[in-house]
Amino acid sequence: MHPFMRKLLFEKQIKHEAGGYLMVLGSPGYLLSLNVMVIVHKLLEEEFGKKGSDVFYKILEIQTKMGAKMMIKRFGYSPQKALEMQQGHAEMIGAGTVDLVHVDTEKNQYILRAQSTYAKEYLKTFGLQKYPVDVLFRGGMTSLLREMTQNEDLICIETQCIAQGKPYCEFVIKNKSEFNLKDSLIKRQLPEKFKFDLSKLTDKPVPLAAQR
Repeated sequence: MHPFMRKLLFEKQIKHEAGGYLMVLGSPGYLLSLNVMVIVHKLLEEEFGKKGSDVFYKILEIQTKMGAKMMIKRFGYSPQKALEMQQGHAEMIGAGTVDLVHVDTEKNQYILRAQSTYAKEYLKTFGLQKYPVDVLFRGGMTSLLREMTQNEDLICIETQCIAQGKPYCEFVIKNKSEFNLKDSLIKRQLPEKFKFDLSKLTDKPVPLAAQR
């Protein structure tokens, strides 16, 4: 068993409750097939173009923002500690292994490399891709570090991807102003703005397990 999962089970942070709920760290969870997620991502992108892909990006952006708020409220984690915890969380949920290659908390610059199961499944299902596909990971990392640093200028760019035939996926997180925004690789990874104001939901206080 993965040590992070063992810790959650020991502390009873993963459990089933009445009514068929799967509770993870005090919040209701839902298990989905990785292959289904890849197919839904492709469906959204084919039907709605970049906007559809950006909807998928928002899924983990929302979840991670709420999770980061919980980590700050319960543990007061620093950005580096949050990243280290996210490493364990990524492995625990089956997203693959993640290595922190570069962490500079003063300059807010981070580089991560991952053996992304999502990218591997995407490659297996749809073949070699021209561009990186890990929109969920990008959304999650952007949201996590923005919340932990209170720096809304941070963005995450995937510079290479297993779905492109590369040996690993690499992600660079730093201030948006430090990227070449005219680069096509970067432009296609910048999420569009949505009419629906998600902050109305994600800025609400996150209930702790002890309060249930």
